[in-house]
Amino acid sequence: GSVQIVWRSVPNWLAFSIFRTNPTMLKALSEHFKHVSDAITSKYYIGNDPAFLASCDDAQTMAAVQVLRSITFKGAPVVGGFSRYVDELRKELTLHLVDEQSQFEEQLALRYVAEEELVLWNTDYGRCWSSQLPTKSLCNQRAGASVLASTSPNLAIAHVELCVGCSCLEISTEHAAYWIERRDQNALLAKEAKRANDQTTLAIVQRRQ
Repeated sequence: GSVQIVWRSVPNWLAFSIFRTNPTMLKALSEHFKHVSDAITSKYYIGNDPAFLASCDDAQTMAAVQVLRSITFKGAPVVGGFSRYVDELRKELTLHLVDEQSQFEEQLALRYVAEEELVLWNTDYGRCWSSQLPTKSLCNQRAGASVLASTSPNLAIAHVELCVGCSCLEISTEHAAYWIERRDQNALLAKEAKRANDQTTLAIVQRRQ
């Protein structure tokens, strides 16, 4: 009991101190503690202070704006289930967020994020758009959640094998490191399984590809 309390107090103090000094470090904090999203970091490590939570929301909003900018100007190729919606989204964003000089209007993008209640959940392997596609969220379907309760991923159920079949998952170049490592691990496991004639492991590797 006491060990757990001490352990939790250290990241809490560290996150609070860093965030108070530089709120833009939210993303780095999230990655350091290996959480699925910035929201987890803000909830468990930043605390409940309204000013800090507002800054967390601001950081998440600006991250969403950057994603919209990238999609608008075809900044990076997109794969995953969400890729089928990207062209339509790009047309909508270009219509509403790009001025006559082909410049991205950040203030309009901020308003768009707020009005559409756009919250993006980022992981090592991809980004979840369930806030915009709640009826397509596989993890929430598995949980039996209502559509109104499906605007964020169910973290108790979501995992990479499930997500890759979900329409909410967007995979871009920022997630390449995960997939490159996964590919290399699969190749190594497949090689070892074939050498050992381990059909069980080989079947698992084939499902992971």
